Amino acid sequence: ISLYKPHGIDSTQLPTFGDVTGAGEINTVQPNTSVFQSILKLLPWDAFNHAIEQHAAQDCARTFTHRSHLVAMLYAQFAGAVSLRDIEAGLHSHAN
Repeated sequence: ISLYKPHGIDSTQLPTFGDVTGAGEINTVQPNTSVFQSILKLLPWDAFNHAIEQHAAQDCARTFTHRSHLVAMLYAQFAGAVSLRDIEAGLHSHAN
């Protein structure tokens, strides 16, 4: 089946099995990088830290840092978590 028409890719020219002489392996997705981790890399953490310092919010933090709180809330949104238990279980399952 050729994917050339809909996507501009000629799938008949791509190696599919074993070691093909002259063809290098290309990994498009890092093995230990999740989509959520990739999204977090896009956030302007310097601006976030500057806002925390500007509003002296670091004095209000208890056990969570502001960054970990933001990460937990973003995870809850993206994962569709409906309770704190959902958030905790989901984050714990991705602890590594």
